[in-house]
Amino acid sequence: MAFHDSGPPSLEGGGGGGGGGGSREPWDSVAAGVEALQLDGAGLEDRLARRVDTVVVNRCDAILPVLERSTDCVNHMGVLRTAEALGLQDVWIVEPALPPKNMNGQRAAGKGKKHRDLTEEAVQEEILRNVSKRATEWLDVRRFKQSGECLKALRAAGYEVWATDLSQTAHRLDDPQLRIPDKLAIIFGREADGVSAEMLEGADKRVYLPQAGFADSLNVSVAAALVLQQVFFLRPDLRGVMDQGRRAELRARWYASIARNEQQREHFLKDLLPKPPNPFHDPRRPDVHRLPWLDKKLMARQSGAAREKEGATGDETPVH
Repeated sequence: MAFHDSGPPSLEGGGGGGGGGGSREPWDSVAAGVEALQLDGAGLEDRLARRVDTVVVNRCDAILPVLERSTDCVNHMGVLRTAEALGLQDVWIVEPALPPKNMNGQRAAGKGKKHRDLTEEAVQEEILRNVSKRATEWLDVRRFKQSGECLKALRAAGYEVWATDLSQTAHRLDDPQLRIPDKLAIIFGREADGVSAEMLEGADKRVYLPQAGFADSLNVSVAAALVLQQVFFLRPDLRGVMDQGRRAELRARWYASIARNEQQREHFLKDLLPKPPNPFHDPRRPDVHRLPWLDKKLMARQSGAAREKEGATGDETPVH
C-alpha cells in the first residue's frame, strides 16, 4: 500500500551516549546508485518516509557538542537547533547551577520569577522549560548535574575532548593542519565566563575561532554553529558516521513519529522499515511546503492591525 502526501512535513526544528566508529552513509554515496537525483516534491509516494531516510543516512554521532551551564534559554535552543540542522544526533548538557535562595530559603526559577518552595528538579525544569520541545524532538539529549560527571562519561565513551577557549594558548580552528579525531566532543561554556576551569583542565585541547574585530567573543549559539561547521569542513568524512544498528533504531523511531495516522504508521514500519525507500538528494522542501510559520498570537495582532488600518483609511473589501 503506497501513500501520497501533500501536507507539510513535521521534520522541522530541533527533537545518550555517542556511537562513533560506525559506518558512513552520506547522501552522495546513497544517491550514486539512483538513476536520477530526485528532490522532495508534493504528492510523491511515501514522501515523509523518504524525508526520514534523507536525514537518517546523513546522521552523525562521531561529533558531540556539550553545552556547559548555559542559563540563556534562547542560546540553549539555538545550539540544539544548530546541532540537529548539521546532522548531529547527540547533545550533552551540564545543567546550570541552582539560583540562590532568599532569606526564607526559597529559590526563584528564572529571571523576574517569584521565590517559591521548589525542589531541585523543579527548578531545573523551569529554567529549561522555554527550550522548545521541537528542538529536541529529533535529538538524543543527555543531562549531567556536574561537569566532572560529564567529563568522566565522555572518557568512558571514547571521545577526545576539546574545550572552546579564548586564552592565548588555544589552537586556531582554521589551521588546515589541525587533526580532527574520529570521535570528538566539543565543550561550549556559558555566556558570562565560558567553559569552567574543571572542563578546561580536563580537556585534551583548547580551541578558538579567529576573529578580526574588537569584540573578542561570540554568542554561544553563534560560536557553536561556526565551530561545528568548521569541524565538518576539516573532516567532511565524518558526516554520516553512525553505527548501522543505531541508524536503524532512529529510522524506526522517526517513521513512527512522522506518520500522519495509524494506517500510515503501520505501512512505514511494516512495509518500508525492512527495505527503506531511496532518500532524496537533500532535505530541502519544495516551495509549496515552505510556508512561513507565525505564532497564533502574532498572527492575531497583525490581523487586528490590518483591520484598524483599513478602518482608518476607509478601505473596505468590495462585495462581489
